[in-house]
Amino acid sequence: MDNVHPKAEPFLLTGNSGTCILLIHGFTSSPSELRELGERLNQQGFTVRAPLLPGHGSSPVDLNETTWRDWYGKVKGEVEGLQSLCSSLFLVGLSMGGLLALKAAAELEGIRGVVTINAPIFFKGSLVPFARILRFIRPYMPKKLDDNYRIMREQDRFAYDEIPVKAFLSVRELSRQVVRDLKNVKVPVLIFQSKNDESIEERSALVIRGQVGSQEENLIWLEKSSHVATMGPELSFITREICRFIHKHTN
Repeated sequence: MDNVHPKAEPFLLTGNSGTCILLIHGFTSSPSELRELGERLNQQGFTVRAPLLPGHGSSPVDLNETTWRDWYGKVKGEVEGLQSLCSSLFLVGLSMGGLLALKAAAELEGIRGVVTINAPIFFKGSLVPFARILRFIRPYMPKKLDDNYRIMREQDRFAYDEIPVKAFLSVRELSRQVVRDLKNVKVPVLIFQSKNDESIEERSALVIRGQVGSQEENLIWLEKSSHVATMGPELSFITREICRFIHKHTN
């Protein structure tokens, strides 16, 4: 897209360890919410790639013209590209990005492990029961812009202030697809879930842990973080645990 906002640009940080990490951002957002995490991981020698998913980084209208298949197609292409550069590849997904990471791990070869951060199986909010009707009446629903949301914007996170309802329905379809695919995820999985998540129900993490086909799945509860935990007070802890996970499965 030619109209991508400067704060929403994808990024690539080259490392020297032979290990690549694909960071996948959440619904209505952009790689900006993963920038600091990416820089911290890159400081440990990892090559870090954070693409911009189709329909994101420009306007809600663009997002409403895409579906989960477009977003997954982008992730699939990024996986294939990174596999030619690195000896080991890990996927780290925030929110919807976690769903896309799990789907990729269920279908694609050559992924060493998956990290999900607040991946949505069950959603919170008044939009959930009425979305199918609202898409015809009010195709864009304003978000609740609380203090935490404003602080993240001041920290250069680019995200839409509205939820494109048609695209939101596609996220819900993606979550159902992922639940059906979880048994096919055989690689190690590290799951983070915020106890104070304002966007999804915490039991989402329990479903992922309980249904993945991996012989190793570890769930870590975040006590102080909101939904966008990568821009919260536990980022250092999240980074350390991701590094520990990656080192364990590359050595």
